[in-house]
Amino acid sequence: MGIAVPFPDTQPPGYEWFVDEPVFDPARHLQLEAPTDIVLLADLGYSEEEIATKATPVAASSPFRMLSDEGAEVMLTIARRLREFAMPAGDRIESMTRGGCYRSMWLRDLCVSPEVTNHLEQIYGIEIAPHAMPLHLGHINFEPSRIDAAIDRLGDLDGIDPNPSTAAFRRALQLQLGDDLGRRGTFGNGVLVGTAAAALGLELDQVIVVGMAEGSFPARRRDDPLLPDRY
Repeated sequence: MGIAVPFPDTQPPGYEWFVDEPVFDPARHLQLEAPTDIVLLADLGYSEEEIATKATPVAASSPFRMLSDEGAEVMLTIARRLREFAMPAGDRIESMTRGGCYRSMWLRDLCVSPEVTNHLEQIYGIEIAPHAMPLHLGHINFEPSRIDAAIDRLGDLDGIDPNPSTAAFRRALQLQLGDDLGRRGTFGNGVLVGTAAAALGLELDQVIVVGMAEGSFPARRRDDPLLPDRY
């Protein structure tokens, strides 16, 4: 198993643990099953030289189960609680939350579980470890709010083919959901307080940096003897 970075003992400012959630128990909350199908890069025509440059020889797999019925219920409850802290990530993701493992001990223990890591290693065929950046552990993307509108607009397919194939329907739906969402509801009317790392990838109208000081933030650039003074 890969070397895991210990999860921090302290929480960032503004984070508090959820109360009244169960303690993560692998025997109760996990039901690890192998995928029925695994597609290797070699199956897709990659050469041995190309595969050697990739992180894993596995290209894709069929869906596989990891949580028991009880574990799935706990996960859904935690995801619904984390939705309170969701925010958009540019135009690509309408609603997502990071830092869930700083709020839910159950989710934290699931993400760093050696049972989960070992199971995924068997599927990937390589050594792996939980994400080294705690903020990204337990990252959740929520479903788009406008999926109904996207499906309604698929009626335009009738003008192309009255009986579109499943592949055409799926592709059209993906294109609809990938359109620019614009500003809807309260998006753009709130205030995000967080670290610089938490703001990466977000489109913000204004940014205020507190405690900014020369040499502290932004960090002082290290001099490189190989680079000229002007470049």
